[in-house]
Amino acid sequence: DYWTINGVNWRIADFDYLIRSDDAEVAPSRHHVMIVPDKPLYKRSMNDTDTTDGGYAGSKMRTSGLDEAKAKAGKVFGGEHILTYRGRIENGEPGGIWTDCGVELMTKEMVFGDEALGLFRLQKDLASGWYWFQDTVSASRFAYCLDHGVIGPANALVVGGVRPAFAIC
Repeated sequence: DYWTINGVNWRIADFDYLIRSDDAEVAPSRHHVMIVPDKPLYKRSMNDTDTTDGGYAGSKMRTSGLDEAKAKAGKVFGGEHILTYRGRIENGEPGGIWTDCGVELMTKEMVFGDEALGLFRLQKDLASGWYWFQDTVSASRFAYCLDHGVIGPANALVVGGVRPAFAIC
């Protein structure tokens, strides 16, 4: 199901997706709903230069490029309802880092996962569109999703869609 607010379809992608998924394997313990807009909210590049140094954790997208998405989500759902959780994100090192997360780009696994874990396992057409993933592909490229759910690499400097996921409770 979804809500249409200010021209954006805010899709319920899953329930309790994050429970026991953090580094402590206990939080978030609160019931929650994962929300993903049906289409990108706006467009940004991952970095000002073609580099993936620092991975998603060190990207300009994560440090400031999601500010508009955070503001939109907070305005629609109330900032106090957006769940902060511990998530593992790429930082250029094997295994990534555990850090506080909230409104974030999705990973390839979140979108496509497998038949049991992908957020769009019940409606595959919601996986398509031109938007960024958190995942790095090479020293200068991040992964993105094209129409028809095809994953490809794009230089970090390319302007692409910002389609975040976040949990509300």
